[in-house]
Amino acid sequence: MFLRAAVAGLVLLMASYTGARAQDAAAAERFVRNVYSHYRAGAAPFMPVFERAPSIFTPEVVALIRKEQEESEGEAGKLDIDPLCMCQDFEDIRIATLTFTPVQNNRTTATAELADGAHRFTMKIQLMAVRNAWRIDDLQEGDEPSLRQLLN
Repeated sequence: MFLRAAVAGLVLLMASYTGARAQDAAAAERFVRNVYSHYRAGAAPFMPVFERAPSIFTPEVVALIRKEQEESEGEAGKLDIDPLCMCQDFEDIRIATLTFTPVQNNRTTATAELADGAHRFTMKIQLMAVRNAWRIDDLQEGDEPSLRQLLN
C-alpha cells in the first residue's frame, strides 16, 4: 500500500515538473514571437536598444548596450545595427521556423529561421529567465559575432 502511494506521488511530481518545463518553453516561444512581431510590415517603429532594452535583454546585456552608447557619444559605434535582425533596414520579417533546446537552469536557446522577403537568415537566440520573465542573453546570426562579442 505504501509503495503504491509513493509511486503515485512520484508520478504526480514528475507530471507537474514536466508541465512546468512545458509552460516555461511555451512562455519562451511567446516571448520570441512577440519580440519579432515588431518587425512586420506596417508595425510601429521599434528600437530595442533604447527604452525597451530592459524588457528584451538581460540586465548584463543592457549594461553592455548602455556602456557602448556612452562610449560612442552619439555616434554609431559598435552597435550600428539592430541586433535582433542584425540589420539596419527590413521590410517584413516573419518567423519561418522556431525551435528551442530543452529548458535547463532557467536557460534555453531558440533557433529562428527568419524571412524578410526573399532574404532568409537564421538567428540563434540565447534566452535566460530573469525575475520570471524570458530575456535575451545573447544572439547571433550565422557566423557573425554574437551581440556580446560585438559589445565586448
